Amino acid sequence: MSKWTYDAIYEWLLARYPDFKVFRSARDSGLDFLIFERGQVITAVKVMANNSESVINHIISLYSIPGSTFEGYYLTHLMIINITLDLSTAEYISKQIMLKMGLPANVSITNGYLDGENKFIPLSDIIRRPG
Repeated sequence: MSKWTYDAIYEWLLARYPDFKVFRSARDSGLDFLIFERGQVITAVKVMANNSESVINHIISLYSIPGSTFEGYYLTHLMIINITLDLSTAEYISKQIMLKMGLPANVSITNGYLDGENKFIPLSDIIRRPG
């Protein structure tokens, strides 16, 4: 994914969670952002680009992130952000995720796409949000 994609997600996270601290992680670290909420709640954010039903298998492989330690922080929650190519693909993937997946209480998925102005447009929020 491009730097612009990560920049768009970062701007969206900052706007969505203005009362929390959002930090970028080193891209080669496996996670993309950390959201520090009130208390000891730390949400790991993983950004991925998947335009097919195989997104479900990829998501399931990330379920072990909550409860692990990353950069010295104990991660309590996970937010997965899946970026698709366009609105129709985002709608299709969202439908597949909602129909076929059960999520742990501390995991959420946001599915969306980048518009022509390189802004992240969320289409669906599935299960939990920080806060």
